[in-house]
Amino acid sequence: MCIVDGAAYGAHIQGIYKYSEDRLDRNIVLWMPESFEYLLLKAGIIEFEDVAKVLVEHYNYIECSKHFSWERFFTDLAIEHSSPEHKYSKKTLKSFYYSEENKEKFRKVIPEDLKKDNNSSTENSSSDGKNKMNLF
Repeated sequence: MCIVDGAAYGAHIQGIYKYSEDRLDRNIVLWMPESFEYLLLKAGIIEFEDVAKVLVEHYNYIECSKHFSWERFFTDLAIEHSSPEHKYSKKTLKSFYYSEENKEKFRKVIPEDLKKDNNSSTENSSSDGKNKMNLF
């Protein structure tokens, strides 16, 4: 299973579609939630009073002149409502976001049917050396 930021990865969907089409014998699962920041809010890692309502009815809160995309809207919410100690930034993800407690919060928002047979991964870094969050 691969979880990607839907807003950021959307432009690459044709490539992954071609990749999976050529590997029909494999179980390839791609989950593309709205954005990573959306997941931070949905999982309760970053919280504010009306977060549940905003996530369900985001179309009532986005200001088109300020936010040209849903991703920008959710990013601004994450930055605005993250604590000063764990201030969210797209450039560098603080270790707070990698904590076991927050990984568990992420796991809870993953749809149940996507969790099946996807709990054997132990890989925590990619070939480019960047740290990846292993949820399983």
